[in-house]
Amino acid sequence: MGWRPASQANCPESNPNHDKIFESFQLGAAELGYEYCSILLLSSDTPSAPPLFSKSSFPDIWNQHFRQHYDYQNNPVVSHCKTSVLPMLWSWSLFNPLPRLWEDLCLFGLQHGFSQAVHDPHGLTGIFCFARKLPAIHPEDFYEKAGLMLWLTHKIHALLAESLFVAPPLVSLTAKELEVLRWTAEGKTAEEIAIILSLTARTVGFHMHRIMCKLGVRNKTAAVIQATRRKLL
Repeated sequence: MGWRPASQANCPESNPNHDKIFESFQLGAAELGYEYCSILLLSSDTPSAPPLFSKSSFPDIWNQHFRQHYDYQNNPVVSHCKTSVLPMLWSWSLFNPLPRLWEDLCLFGLQHGFSQAVHDPHGLTGIFCFARKLPAIHPEDFYEKAGLMLWLTHKIHALLAESLFVAPPLVSLTAKELEVLRWTAEGKTAEEIAIILSLTARTVGFHMHRIMCKLGVRNKTAAVIQATRRKLL
């Protein structure tokens, strides 16, 4: 039997909330020797839409700095992970398309890290990042723990995908909810949908909230994807 991290015993198995999933990821990352970690979950069905899930244990000052100066769309790490499932150690050459980001990572002492992508048959891409201040990552140590890292990232990805997309078996949307969802799928904002359907933006928001509750998802993008897969649209 292959050895797995001790945190496997604490890894929730079915429909856990996102905080517990991320806590399990943090435990696994710590066992692998990394102080910080983050998860970004994207859908290839809607590549320009906001992430389906995003959470980070990186220092707040870094998270704030990153949000102010960068976005995930133009991130070299994201670009690599969208097309490859090979782990990528962070380096100057990786960040060459955006050298300022590498310089900032070094300035904040967060340059010792790597990223791992998980692609699944449903069109979801999970991007898992690990980092620490010291020591630097030696290839021998990295590859020695690669199997554990792959197990952890695939496990967490599966749990997240399940929690985002598993909904009650029978879902029925009203005619008005379907209208709101169809226009949402077209990229319309709540204000635009309100004008089209002669409603208030607040009423549109109410319908969207009910749609997300019925589908068991947390944002509009996930609602559109879930409804499409259930052939409701």
